[in-house]
Amino acid sequence: MKKISIKTGIPYKGVRLRHLHYVEDSFWEYDSLPDGAILVVKKGARFYNIDRYRDLGWAVFEKAALPDDWGGSFDDYLWELDLPKLVRDSSAFAISPRGVVLKTARSGRRFLVISEEAWETQ
Repeated sequence: MKKISIKTGIPYKGVRLRHLHYVEDSFWEYDSLPDGAILVVKKGARFYNIDRYRDLGWAVFEKAALPDDWGGSFDDYLWELDLPKLVRDSSAFAISPRGVVLKTARSGRRFLVISEEAWETQ
């Protein structure tokens, strides 16, 4: 994954996006991302979250599974990892075929997840 810092940030629907990451495979290291990170997705990448399964064609969003060695509850696991869910509030961010916004459960950090094609053409 390539990381690029954007010093001034890019305003996007009320959030200043400051860091750019390229995602190629599976991703769930949300705790390493600052609020307002942009995740540019290579086609076929998988994101683990607390939501149900959703295939957008350019990326797959999949509910994280509880690991075999976890001793606590599923909710504790999701809370500790601070996994996100898709933001569905149309007044704040809209889900589109080319990009989605994720918001983490515990810290409330938001990330723009956008297809590589959309990022390069816009």
